[in-house]
Formats: sequence, structure tokens, C-alpha cells
Amino acid sequence: MSFEAVAGFAAAGVGLAGIAVTLYVRWSSRKVRVHVEVREAWFPDPGPPIEWAGSPEPPRRPDVFEATVVAINRGERSVYVEVLGAISTTGDVGFEDRCELNVREIRPGEHTALVVDERMAGFDMRAGFRGYAELATGETVWSESVGPFAPPGQ
Repeated sequence: MSFEAVAGFAAAGVGLAGIAVTLYVRWSSRKVRVHVEVREAWFPDPGPPIEWAGSPEPPRRPDVFEATVVAINRGERSVYVEVLGAISTTGDVGFEDRCELNVREIRPGEHTALVVDERMAGFDMRAGFRGYAELATGETVWSESVGPFAPPGQ
């Protein structure tokens, strides 16, 4: 084989490799990269004070558990989230913000959140649950299972 033929095959191989790399980079930049996580918080119940006759110090009110389900866009394109929610570890009861007008755009590097208070969740959040986001593409992204939870200092 002549030198020109070998050089031609080498140039064609380098060209094909360049095209393959370009296609891969474009394909990977279009992938949806949404991460869902759950953040917890505890706060004292803001109800009316409890007064006990003859007690020098009223008992402490139980803490209320609140969780925030956060969907984070780690991709390079905007994504649209239709539903954020939380579901019990058994999968039978959950809380979500499903509404036709509730589609949220998340730009690259940004996030959207749903705050779920245990008093409105409809299930025992302290026993554990998972957060999720339903995207406009129909894909559902789940968080890791979290819980059980206990108030700080207990």
C-alpha cells in the first residue's frame, strides 16, 4: 500500500472519530438531568400556649415536621416540572401539587420546591417517605427514601 492510501485511511478515521465525538456531546447535552432531594426541618407548633394549673413551667409543645421536596436541574437545557410530591414508603398514600396550571420551568442550575407539612400530608411523614417530580416529558424522577425522622435532641 502506498503512503497516500494509508494517509487517506487515517484522515478518514480521524474525521469519523470527530463526528462521533460531536454527536455524543450533542446527545449528552440534551439529556434530562433532574435530581430530586428531600430536606427536613423541625419547628415548634405555633398553636396557642398550654397552661397547666399549678405547674411552674408549661410542658413543651411537640415539634412539627416539615419537609421540602426539591427538584434541581443539573442539565444544560430548561426542563418543565408538572408535579412535585411526596409518597409514603408503602406507596399507598401521598401528597402532591397536581394542577393543570402548575407547570414550572426550571432553567439550568436552578430548582423548584414544594413544602409539605405533616399536618397536611395525610400520612405519617415521620415514618419515612420519598419525594418525586413528574416532568412534562412523562418521566418521573424519585428521591432516595428518607426517614424515619425524630425531632432534634431525641
